[in-house]
Amino acid sequence: MMRLRSQGNVSSLERSRTLKRVDDKEVWSVVCFFTVRQFRHKGVTTSLLKAAVDFARQHDAKIIEGYPTEPRKGKLPDPFVFTGIVSTFRRAGFAEVVQRSENRPIVRYVA
Repeated sequence: MMRLRSQGNVSSLERSRTLKRVDDKEVWSVVCFFTVRQFRHKGVTTSLLKAAVDFARQHDAKIIEGYPTEPRKGKLPDPFVFTGIVSTFRRAGFAEVVQRSENRPIVRYVA
């Protein structure tokens, strides 16, 4: 799911201490993924993310932002990685811009 995050848009992201706005730039946000169990660990999420970036760019997005989880030890249970994991975003060309919590960076793709 993607949504436009503009200055006037008040959402749970805006109210979050961890995921609050980095700056005043307009960004499109990739906020969650759902991949059916049988297709997990096969690169589907990376493909979905790349398609989301392509879609956003086709609609004149300049910055696409994500809020992945960074597992500290081993594998996290599936319900905890619905926002994606950092390595998936890195494979799609995203870079970390800020990390306000131990395991939840904010990453961006600049078109």
